[in-house]
Amino acid sequence: MLFNSVEFFFFLATVLFVYHTGPAVLKRPLLLAASYVFYMSWNPAYGLLLFAVTLLSYAVGRGMESVRRHARILLWAGIGAHLAVMFIFKYYSFFSENVNWTLGRLSLGWDAPAVEILLPIGISFYVFQSLSYMVDVYRRQVGAERNLWLYMLYISFFPQLVAGPIERASNLLPQLRKDHSFDKEGLRSGLVLIATGLFKKMVLAENLSILVSAAFFRPETRGGLGLYLGALMARYMIYCDIAGYTDIALGCGRAFGIRLSKNFDRPFAARNISEYWQRWHMTLSGWFRDYVFYSLAAGPLARFGVPVLVFVTFLLLGLWHGASWNFVIWGCVNGGMVVVYQSTRGWREKFQVPAALRTAFTFLALVGLPTVFVVTKDVGQSLFAFKKIFGVFSQAGDWWDIGWLFEGRNAVYLLSSAVFIGGMEIAQKLNEKEPVLETIGRWPAGRRRLAYAVLGLVAVAAVGLIFFRQTNTAFVYFQF
Repeated sequence: MLFNSVEFFFFLATVLFVYHTGPAVLKRPLLLAASYVFYMSWNPAYGLLLFAVTLLSYAVGRGMESVRRHARILLWAGIGAHLAVMFIFKYYSFFSENVNWTLGRLSLGWDAPAVEILLPIGISFYVFQSLSYMVDVYRRQVGAERNLWLYMLYISFFPQLVAGPIERASNLLPQLRKDHSFDKEGLRSGLVLIATGLFKKMVLAENLSILVSAAFFRPETRGGLGLYLGALMARYMIYCDIAGYTDIALGCGRAFGIRLSKNFDRPFAARNISEYWQRWHMTLSGWFRDYVFYSLAAGPLARFGVPVLVFVTFLLLGLWHGASWNFVIWGCVNGGMVVVYQSTRGWREKFQVPAALRTAFTFLALVGLPTVFVVTKDVGQSLFAFKKIFGVFSQAGDWWDIGWLFEGRNAVYLLSSAVFIGGMEIAQKLNEKEPVLETIGRWPAGRRRLAYAVLGLVAVAAVGLIFFRQTNTAFVYFQF
C-alpha cells in the first residue's frame, strides 16, 4: 500500500473518519490495528516479524528497569538479537556472496549456503527505533513503557513505520498517551504537507528518475558531462523522494494530532559537507550520532581520536543504506570528507569564501559526485562513470554530448523539473520565515486571487504531467 496510491488514501480517509468520530477509548486500538493492516498489506508475514521485534525490545526495556544490576547484559542481548534480525534479512546474501568469493580465491572447496531472503519493507527503520528505545531506557533517559499495546503502537505507527522519521520514545510515546480531539487546523496543515509530499514524489522525483535512468542505464553511451548531470539529478531525485515521503508522514501524523520529527532542513543550502549532514535526513543522522558515534567514543576506539570515530560512523551509515560495496564506499567517502572538513577548520578560517560559492561547491562537488556510487549497480560501473566524468575515456566532443536530455519526452521532464524545482526552492526559503499560504492569506483580495490562480495552474500542470508520464514507483527508502 504505497503512500502515492489510491488505495492508501481510501485507507487513510477511513481511519481518520473513524478516529475522529468514534469514542476516545478506541482511538489507540484503532491506530494499532490500522498500522498492522497497513504493514501486512505487503506481506502478512511481515506482521509477525514486526511483532517479534516489538515484543523483544519491550521485554528488554521492562527487564532493565526491573533488574538494574543485569541491565547491561540485557541491553547487549537485545542489541545482539536486533542486529541478528538485520543481518539475516538484509545482509546475509551480501555476506555469503563475499565469503564464497574469498573462499573461491583460496580454493578451499567450501561455500557458505546461499539463501534467497525477501527483505521486509522498512526493517531498518523500525529496528533502529526499537534499538534507540532500549538504549534510552538503559541510559535512564526514558522510563520503560509498561503498556504493551501502547508500545506496539509506538513501534508500528503507520505514517512513519516503513521509511521514517525514526522517532525517539521521548517524543512519540507521550503524544500517543494523550487523547487527541479533532483539530481543524491540524487537519488543514496535515493536508498541505501531504499535498507537498505528493508533489515532490509524483512530479519531481518521478520526472528526475526517468532522466537519471536514461543517464546510467547504459553509461558507456553517455558523455562525461551527461553522467555528471545525471549524478546531480539523482541526488535531487533522492531528496524529493525521501522528503516527499517524510512530508506525507508528517501530514498524516498531524491529521491524527501527532507531531512527528522534522527530517530535512533545506540540505542543498548547506555551505559545507558537515552542515549538509546536519540538514539531511536529520532523524537518521541524529540516530548515528547519538547511538553509534557516542557509543564508539565511550569504547576502545576512542583512543584513535575523533576522526577515526567519525569515519567508522559514516562507514556504518553507508552499510545501513544498502548491502553492497557501493554503499560502503559511499559512506567512507562522506566520512572522509567530513573528517577533512573538521580537521582543516583552522586553515580554512584564513580564507573568506562567499557563502554562495561554498554552497555551490558543496552541492556540485561534495554531495553530487559521490552519488555516482548510489545510482550505479556495482563498483566497476561506478569507476567507469567517474573515468568518463573526469575525461579519461572521452574525446573532447563526446564529453559535452548531452543531446539526449533534450530529445522527445526527456525535454519535457527536464524543463518542467527545472521550473518546479526553482519554484519549490523559493517557497522553501520563504517558509523559513512564515508559511507561504499564511502570507498569501493576508494579501489584498486581488493579489490573493492572482496568487491562488497561479497555484491552481501549477497544480493542474503537475497533475497533467503525472498523466503524461504514466509512472508510479515505490519510495526509494522502502528498500531499507
